[in-house]
Amino acid sequence: MGVAALQKMSTRNLIIIAVVLLAILLGNYLINRPTGVPSSEIIDVMQDPIQTDLTLNEAQPFTIDDGTTVWMLTPKAHYSIAGRVLHTKHYTFLDQDLVGKLAPADIGLGWGQLSDPAVDKSVDWYETGRFIQPVFDHLPVDETYFYTHFSHTHLIPADKNIKKALFALSKNQDVLLEGLLVYVDGPNGEKWHSSLTRTDMGNGACEIMYVQKVVVDGEEYE
Repeated sequence: MGVAALQKMSTRNLIIIAVVLLAILLGNYLINRPTGVPSSEIIDVMQDPIQTDLTLNEAQPFTIDDGTTVWMLTPKAHYSIAGRVLHTKHYTFLDQDLVGKLAPADIGLGWGQLSDPAVDKSVDWYETGRFIQPVFDHLPVDETYFYTHFSHTHLIPADKNIKKALFALSKNQDVLLEGLLVYVDGPNGEKWHSSLTRTDMGNGACEIMYVQKVVVDGEEYE
């Protein structure tokens, strides 16, 4: 076989490999793409999160089996938050912690002045051990305002479609999340309880949200 024939075969093989890789990527995209419907709902990132009381029936505990552990979730409040995505973290099988299957995504959201990219521009966001840490030298807003207008929320998707929608979120998008703030209890005494106020700080200040609805980029996912 001559040099020209070898080069032709090599080129053909490269084309085949490229086509196969593109097919795999396209298939992966389609499999992981959430199914939504057009939405005209306004995402008001200037509004504070809305937390409302539950009825006695709505507050009844329910269980979720994540395939490894059966968790008890106790709803504490209806919760709706609109904001700009400042930070996201996904927990896959490579780096899951104890609750990684139950709550496979974390999100940092900013509202009010923190939805302004100019404010976020002066902040670096880091997450270790389910804690998000903002690092900055100078803020263009009051520090108290800053800490009361962003939330680090641990997200428990209500179903697979919601999980896909949460995993598709990326930094700088405006998003609306609706669902429940919950207390999570495990079979061996594990306790993971949501914050119920936006003004607390430090350990225990994160929201734990059972997400039932996502609105982003003109699409609604439920």
